[in-house]
Amino acid sequence: MDVQICKEFLQQGIAQAMAKLTLDSQPTWGSMDAQEMIEHVAMALKGGYTIEFGADKESKPTQLQAKEMFLVQNVPYPKGIPSPFHKNGKPPYQFENLEQAKHHLVQQVKLMYLFFESPENLEKFYFHPYFGKLNFDELQQFNYKHITHHFEQFKIM
Repeated sequence: MDVQICKEFLQQGIAQAMAKLTLDSQPTWGSMDAQEMIEHVAMALKGGYTIEFGADKESKPTQLQAKEMFLVQNVPYPKGIPSPFHKNGKPPYQFENLEQAKHHLVQQVKLMYLFFESPENLEKFYFHPYFGKLNFDELQQFNYKHITHHFEQFKIM
């Protein structure tokens, strides 16, 4: 997967696609509504680079297999895959409305790129529950793929 395409989408395409998303937008699969989806992808984006993967750790074999399949081979995510963060049900809304949630997602993308402008952060590895250890390019690929998956869920891509 081309990292430049991922970066362009994350920095510009998200806002363009979200312009089509309204409170009335219905998913083609799954149980999240539009605001829950936006808050979900923003939380995953932020969590992806705030949890470092210690040098003493290794990815589990299942994580390496998932990383190979979904990030290297670029197999599409299955529809309706359960979120590891929704084991106890969907979390309550974080924001008053959908527009605030959209703004928050755009801000999280900007904060992620600001974080990686610092050279010491660029060389680190980060933890992902499905894929294990990811570098910055892999995080961009994951976020591109995760967000476009959910945007397709709501037919805004």
